[in-house]
Amino acid sequence: MKPGDLEHIKPLNRALFAAWGPDGDPGLHHPALRAYLRARSALAPSYRMFEIANHRLFRTHSGLLVPYDAHGLLIVFHLEPGAERVVFERKFPHGTVLTDRKIGELSKGNRQKVGLVQAFLHQPELLILDEPTAGLDPLMQQEFYAMIDEVRDDDREVALTQSFERGRAGVRDHDLDRQGLERRDEGF
Repeated sequence: MKPGDLEHIKPLNRALFAAWGPDGDPGLHHPALRAYLRARSALAPSYRMFEIANHRLFRTHSGLLVPYDAHGLLIVFHLEPGAERVVFERKFPHGTVLTDRKIGELSKGNRQKVGLVQAFLHQPELLILDEPTAGLDPLMQQEFYAMIDEVRDDDREVALTQSFERGRAGVRDHDLDRQGLERRDEGF
């Protein structure tokens, strides 16, 4: 995060601490929410999305932890009376979902992303995926096919099934039926 961006976050951190810190004043909740909206507006040119991750703050014995998601950059501030410091900062790849919810509580598209991450994570020699793009938005579908191309570039095998394949000019064919495998009447 750029130093100028931090200047927009400092007033927000002070307002959040005053409202929700260990000795927070519930009467300051509305001013804190207005500070949050001001910070989001000010940071919009730098980050398409800026929010408190999962809309949750965490009280500690001496202060408040505030996790911000700045379009894939997770920054966690520890706020104490008269002091604030960054305790964690990490950039996550596009499409990463930051959540503390159970997988079953996620949307269909996000559940699909979790499954794909699990499939790719251990870098298998053979990857067989059934309807892998179902529920993914078009941008995530492009990202998925780029990942498939990387797997194939590593000389690993990929087999996909798709009931409907959108045309993608200039991209290798990923349909299982067109990989040289034949369907048999008794099934696969």
